[in-house]
Amino acid sequence: MMKLTLRLVLACLFMTMSQSNIVAQKVGHINYGNLLESLPQIKAAEEALNSYQDSLAADLEARVKAHQTRIADNQKRFQAGELSKTEAEAINRSLNEEKTKLLEDQKKAEATILIRRQQKIQPIVVAANEAIAKYAKENGYDFIFDESSSILLYDRPSDDLTETILKLVAE
Repeated sequence: MMKLTLRLVLACLFMTMSQSNIVAQKVGHINYGNLLESLPQIKAAEEALNSYQDSLAADLEARVKAHQTRIADNQKRFQAGELSKTEAEAINRSLNEEKTKLLEDQKKAEATILIRRQQKIQPIVVAANEAIAKYAKENGYDFIFDESSSILLYDRPSDDLTETILKLVAE
């Protein structure tokens, strides 16, 4: 009976200590998406990317228009009897190759835009993350969450129990 009472007292003491630790933790939150959208660096990067994207789109549009004009011209020539069936087939093969090249160039342009976006945005995101971590450390925050997604943006490195738990599980 004495052991049971001692266990209950220890359990209550442990629960009280655990609850006081939870209450003592300082937790904050931000809307990370809104933070990034509000940064002037992001706005400037987006404007530059949009300008670049518009220039690529204008070039592709002009090439597509020229391609469509060649298709229409060759159809008229074939219907007017100016082209033999063999000549028309050769022109069609050429036009199909041109169409394939246009589609490849469009995919390359899209990939280039994504790469440029990452190159321009990534340093800003890194700077924002560093600012969050610095602010959290200087102001005693244990955790900072992104309220829009419930993602943990900062936690004290000492609270990371991954290695400890990994060792326990590996034993």
